Amino acid sequence: MKVVEMKNVTKFYGYGFNRIKVLDHFNLSIEEGQMIAINGTSGSGKSTLLHIMGGLERPEAGDVIIENKNIYRLSNEELTILRRRRIGFIFQFYNLVPTINVYENIVLPIHLDGQEEDEAYINELLDMLDLQDKKYHFVDELSGGQQQRVAIARALASQPAIIFADEPTGNLDSQNSKEVLEILKISQKRYHQTIVLVTHDAKIASYADKIYRLEDGQIVGEYYE
Repeated sequence: MKVVEMKNVTKFYGYGFNRIKVLDHFNLSIEEGQMIAINGTSGSGKSTLLHIMGGLERPEAGDVIIENKNIYRLSNEELTILRRRRIGFIFQFYNLVPTINVYENIVLPIHLDGQEEDEAYINELLDMLDLQDKKYHFVDELSGGQQQRVAIARALASQPAIIFADEPTGNLDSQNSKEVLEILKISQKRYHQTIVLVTHDAKIASYADKIYRLEDGQIVGEYYE
């Protein structure tokens, strides 16, 4: 089943002579349960593509369909609810709140949605991510790799159908990068999630089931691992 579809998506930045076309009638379909990598150099449109796909940035034209919902035809409130409940985001910069502890950071989006967390599931995530003994620690007491694992736990906490990850290992050394990617693969298989990963690093992309090469806002190649 197709869980994400992009149809004729166009995105510009700037105006007049300074207008730059980032995506030009872009099309892409992603099947449920796949781990997809979007690989390309800096400036190829990877992050913009991910933000549009995840409901964070509106395109000038085209349709983005998630779980049979055309997301940019939803109201702002409906789109916010969809993002909170069906989508998880992992960014290169962890965006953790330094004044609350690890557990509180993980469940924060659930509480903002007015929901209660599944405590057993959160503890399962803490065990899987080797964070159980850091549960009540603050952000500045964690290493970079631990902070990224907290960000992953937060993205998974609402049990979303889709995870969008934007250069999630960009600030990590090779060992921590490997661990983070292995955790994402485990999550994909264990919870049958769809994961879309953007990266400039071909080695990181190789963890995906399928790799799309992006250049100048267009897919120029696709590869299976």
